[in-house]
Amino acid sequence: MKRKLIALTLAISAVLSSTTMADQKIVTKRTYVNPVTVNKKEGTTAVDKKSITVEEAVEKAIAYSSTLKSAKENQEVAKLNLDDASFAFMYATEWAESDALAATVQNLNMAIRNYKSTQETTKQSIEYNVKKIFYGILDCKRNIKLYEESIALQEKNLKIADVQYKLGKISKTEYDAQYSAYETAKTNKKALENALNTTYASLNVLMGTNITTEYDIIVDTPEYRELGNINVENAMNYAVSTNATLKSAEDNAQTKKYALERYSSVNSSSKREEVLYAYSAATRSVDNTRASIQSAVKTLCENISAQEQTHRDNIKNLATETDKLTVLETQYKLGKTTQVAVDAQQLAVDKLKATIESEVFAHDLLVMQYNNSNLLI
Repeated sequence: MKRKLIALTLAISAVLSSTTMADQKIVTKRTYVNPVTVNKKEGTTAVDKKSITVEEAVEKAIAYSSTLKSAKENQEVAKLNLDDASFAFMYATEWAESDALAATVQNLNMAIRNYKSTQETTKQSIEYNVKKIFYGILDCKRNIKLYEESIALQEKNLKIADVQYKLGKISKTEYDAQYSAYETAKTNKKALENALNTTYASLNVLMGTNITTEYDIIVDTPEYRELGNINVENAMNYAVSTNATLKSAEDNAQTKKYALERYSSVNSSSKREEVLYAYSAATRSVDNTRASIQSAVKTLCENISAQEQTHRDNIKNLATETDKLTVLETQYKLGKTTQVAVDAQQLAVDKLKATIESEVFAHDLLVMQYNNSNLLI
């Protein structure tokens, strides 16, 4: 029986040491190849992008996640060890042996709960991160389009500036400033294109697919519904009561408390101070985790309120800028303004529309965090 106890003790040590969620390894296991079509007339090849939805990407990422696989495997091992410990506990004849087995059973039950919690929170995190990446791709594409519009407008302005400079109506410094702004816009557009490639790569890393694959992403525009006046105290209490990290810390503190209460120098190789300090450290971890959650929720609520106010302001500004555009279009028809002026105002309207659209998606991510504190820490 003592050999059995030693084996179980070693097993539980190995199990508990792996309860912390491991970082997901970046390993490409599967490759999805886009179909290639040949343009016979021009003799060139074109790659048809695959389309992908949020749901499909989440499913692939969950299937690939090494964190989920490890948690599931460790949970299975812990259950096997729990069966052995429970059986040994039933037939224990010595008090010290029985007490040690009782602690082992408690630790294994906690480990199993933690592994199950890890699987749930990892799935939630994967869904959040996939949505965040999809929204990031949309943002990049939206802003690239705006830069294309801006560059086209600046090209028109440069032609005008070139004529003005030759006629001596503007200085070389003024012309150079416009040319520099034009070149900067092209550089920024290129940077956004690189950022888009990086964002696609992040998605592929999550799914375990070819890192260079690009997609035509399919995502529904989320419903925008303001949270309005948020009761921060209630929000913090809800987050604290549902947070998996805090629950795990509390379980660990309870285990350390049990070990301290059952401590005996007869059946322990540790000093009582070691057991006491382990319990103290566990309770501090609970307090620190709770404080971190409360702080994160408070900041989140402030960010949501600020974002909703900005969104309202931008909608009002859009109405104003749209009215200005209508006036300029009428003036242009009457010959009282230029096409460049109309284009500049159209760009201002398009930028505001893009900002408002981006805010809707960003708000959705904030609300996801508000409803699930596991996405905060």
